[in-house]
Amino acid sequence: MPLISDEGTPATCGHPQTGSSKVFVVGKGACRVNVDTAGGVILGPGAPKVFVENSVVSLVADNIAGHGFPPHSSPVTQVTQDKVFAQ
Repeated sequence: MPLISDEGTPATCGHPQTGSSKVFVVGKGACRVNVDTAGGVILGPGAPKVFVENSVVSLVADNIAGHGFPPHSSPVTQVTQDKVFAQ
């Protein structure tokens, strides 16, 4: 089962992920698909049945919109927490 992406964690491109200011995962904002960013918008797919503030929650290895040359061309989300999972 995949881990939920958390705010402040650098994506594979190095940009920090943004997250919710109301729903937290081990003390950091939960990342949401099509709302939060890490250089580009987090595209998902996320966990289609788990919502944070009416948006699908983002999971580790979710796609992020490309925003430049490698490593920014096809980045994915990462996590620093190891306790909160979704499916």
